[in-house]
Amino acid sequence: MAAATLPSTTPFSPLTATILPSISTPTPTITATTITTTTPHPRLPTDLYQYNSQGDCAPQPAGYGPHPTPDTPGAFYDSPAIHSFAFQAPIPKFPTAYALAFSLAEASYSDRGYLGHYELEAYSPDVCAAHCNAYGSERTSPDASLDHEQECKGFNIYFERSPSIHLGPECTTAGSRTLIKWSGILML
Repeated sequence: MAAATLPSTTPFSPLTATILPSISTPTPTITATTITTTTPHPRLPTDLYQYNSQGDCAPQPAGYGPHPTPDTPGAFYDSPAIHSFAFQAPIPKFPTAYALAFSLAEASYSDRGYLGHYELEAYSPDVCAAHCNAYGSERTSPDASLDHEQECKGFNIYFERSPSIHLGPECTTAGSRTLIKWSGILML
């Protein structure tokens, strides 16, 4: 499967990858996503912060990804340190061969068949492939009670810029941390 390539000349050009089982081995890339601030829904009568125990301004654990300077979304998107991971990481080949499905999108794949995301300590497509290959095997997956095996059909690996504290009414801005995440895809 050939990788789709988008122009990288936009002001914010994070890299993204969804990797699917295949027999070809194109060059891997990464996803970079920006932090999104949750605001109360206009139709809800109460402030959402009432229900969010996360808004306590508590520090978050440091991420394992590179921390670009200055600490801005633009520096994150354009970071050579973050981009270099994509060009150095191998596409997993065993026991299942994978191929790059898309790159240079400004998000990761998510749909009704999305298996969720997990934080990693290293940018490793091989670790992602192991998680994906193990999903549904030996009936140990979160949906093991279903009558049929669920299989991971591919995965995203990406860096995410995330706040360094639990944002809330008393702390609406913060420095960032860089998380490394993988997410699995149940069906395409």
